[in-house]
Amino acid sequence: MKRFGGPEGIRTLDLFHAMEARSQLRHRPTKWLTLLAYHHHLRMREMCLANRSGAVVLLIATTLVFSSCTSRLRTIVRASHPTAQTLLTATKVELIKRLADNYAAVRSFSATVDLTTSIGSVNKGKIKDYTDITAYIDFRKPGDIRVVGILPVVHSTAFHMVADDEEFRVSIPVRGKFIQGRNDAPAVSLNKFENVRPQTFISGMLVKPINPETDMVVLQDDTTETNASYQLEIIRKSRDDIFIVRQITFDRVNLQITEQREYDESGSIVSLSKYDEFKVFDNVRFPSHIEISRPKDEYGIVLAVMKMEINNAIDSARFFLARPENSELQVIGGTPVAQPGTPSAATPK
Repeated sequence: MKRFGGPEGIRTLDLFHAMEARSQLRHRPTKWLTLLAYHHHLRMREMCLANRSGAVVLLIATTLVFSSCTSRLRTIVRASHPTAQTLLTATKVELIKRLADNYAAVRSFSATVDLTTSIGSVNKGKIKDYTDITAYIDFRKPGDIRVVGILPVVHSTAFHMVADDEEFRVSIPVRGKFIQGRNDAPAVSLNKFENVRPQTFISGMLVKPINPETDMVVLQDDTTETNASYQLEIIRKSRDDIFIVRQITFDRVNLQITEQREYDESGSIVSLSKYDEFKVFDNVRFPSHIEISRPKDEYGIVLAVMKMEINNAIDSARFFLARPENSELQVIGGTPVAQPGTPSAATPK
């Protein structure tokens, strides 16, 4: 047999050694391969650090954008005032004193008003407004009041009503009716106009002070972007419960009274009065626009004061109202007390 590798088979063995060495080089990492892998690791680390730095830069840039470029300063202007104004602060004691001072400033007044009435209730979803008439209102403390309404065009008396601290009298010439009774008598007539009481005007036009013997008071600050007011919650205690009797709202721009709500023991609104367009009459600030709503009695009254005298002398005869002859008498809430004094003409000023 022919042998390869020359004598002694030397060339054949050399070939085997060369093949083994090549196999080891193929399957075993060399120093060059190790260096190449380390270099690749460094490159990947540099890329990660570069990405992290970019994220930090992006975060800083975003923070700068949102803290400067997209921010804006908003001036709060509330609907009740056309321009932004500084809000006033007051304590509960200060507001109670302000309420008492406002009431004490008015001892009497005579006013000529534009009177608009409405029938209905927000609870029933329908309210009907009626044509306004001219009315004359006289008031004298502690509780005497006289209101005379004049029909437009014909200028005849639509109604004439008087009241004191206890009782009221109402004459409605166009219906030939004369109604009298106690001030706390219930509204029983199906004709809502006949349920209007003189005391409605007093409680709506003048906000009475706190009675420290019966009233507890809680102050609330109702200040938001749309409203800025203080509210005095006047609370009384009955035999079995406590309840809110009144809520009085003060505007924080000028601390004027803008609203008064009166409640019964069940929490229902008896009377809601709103005050606006304050003017000075005889050195006394007084609202020239007053809205009085009585949801349970289903009627409302709006008064626009055209002329007013405050703390004027008023003859007692103005608060006397005699029953017209042949008028139908309706007594509400028990037998009324005969009104003293001499009858005066049931005509306005």
